[in-house]
Amino acid sequence: MRSRQRAGYLVDPVSLGCGSFGCAYTVEGRPGIVVKITGDSSEAAAANAVIAARARGAVFPGLVRYLCAYAVQDRKVYVLIMEKLL
Repeated sequence: MRSRQRAGYLVDPVSLGCGSFGCAYTVEGRPGIVVKITGDSSEAAAANAVIAARARGAVFPGLVRYLCAYAVQDRKVYVLIMEKLL
């Protein structure tokens, strides 16, 4: 994957690995953040449900903290942004 300039930041993803439905990346300049690109709609729906529940005050100890989830328009691709597990 090539580096790209966006909004004044150089975004340079580093792959953490890939599975059956997608790949996870760290992003230079954003320590502790992971971007996962997936084709798994159920994972994206679960991430959205967790984000909504946390916004209402729910606590899920031991579960990754999703920051946001996006559906890529006109594609069966989802982008999940989360905290990196140690």
